Amino acid sequence: MHSAGAAVSAAEEQAQGFATWGNVTSRGEVPCLRSGHEVAVLGNKAYLFGGYGGDGSKFGHLSDFYSYEFETGKWRSLSHIPGGPSARTAFSMCAAPKNFLYIWGGADQNLEGLEDQAVYEFDAHHLQWRRLETYNRGILGPSFFGRSADYHRGRLLFFGGGMKGRGQVKGHFSNELVALDLATLRWEAVRTAGERPTARYKHQTCVVGDALWVTGGGDYFPGAAFDAYVLDLRRCVWRRVAAAGPAPAPRAAHRMEYDPVTRALYVWGGFNADAASLADFHRLDLRTLTWAPLGAGPGGGGNGGGGGG
Repeated sequence: MHSAGAAVSAAEEQAQGFATWGNVTSRGEVPCLRSGHEVAVLGNKAYLFGGYGGDGSKFGHLSDFYSYEFETGKWRSLSHIPGGPSARTAFSMCAAPKNFLYIWGGADQNLEGLEDQAVYEFDAHHLQWRRLETYNRGILGPSFFGRSADYHRGRLLFFGGGMKGRGQVKGHFSNELVALDLATLRWEAVRTAGERPTARYKHQTCVVGDALWVTGGGDYFPGAAFDAYVLDLRRCVWRRVAAAGPAPAPRAAHRMEYDPVTRALYVWGGFNADAASLADFHRLDLRTLTWAPLGAGPGGGGNGGGGGG
């Protein structure tokens, strides 16, 4: 770890404008407003799938699919490509090397876990969907939604998830980690040690090197504090992160991304225990393990990528 007073590189100094927000150019086939969708980046494009939304007169769960080119600011509909996932919210989606995207699970129109628990693979080079035939599915348990998804060394890692209760039936949430080996398409329950995160869904995760970082989420509503955990993926040992500085308020359905230039995690939006949308922006410096508030981000931060259930 570097000390808090360590000199920053020229690249980091150039990146000190990270707290400045600006409007992004959008043209072409622009998606409708929505929540509970997912977005993943491959190369110079972002890909958006699903969620809950509509055109102002009709709303519902969506199965539409778009790409956004950063250089031109142009959206393109890819919904015509056959073989993709059904309409869903609060699903898992992540990018992987060689121009692949993966989607698994989610919630249906009744806000229940989808019956369709297949993993879908999108080849962004050939513009093709494929429904994967996976093995050892007996380890997977209930059809949770609100799981996180990350790629690490040839495997997809899925953490947590849950389902809401109804009436006298309590909700059920998980703090288990399962992995799908992309070479064998075989599921594995990953055994871990250490101080594991509590069961949760609509949390956020990022893989940084050989570590899986987890923040926020809850058993439907956020917990009493905004916690952070890290899993050493080589030793499979969890550790609760004791960070300095003012941590973000408790939240679920937020966004979190890692920036390799500033070596920090950035957290934005989500909703709090009163189901109110949040739009504040925070940074966790991974060298000093220090939180810092970065002011308000753009509005509409609730259910960022995690709504619909």
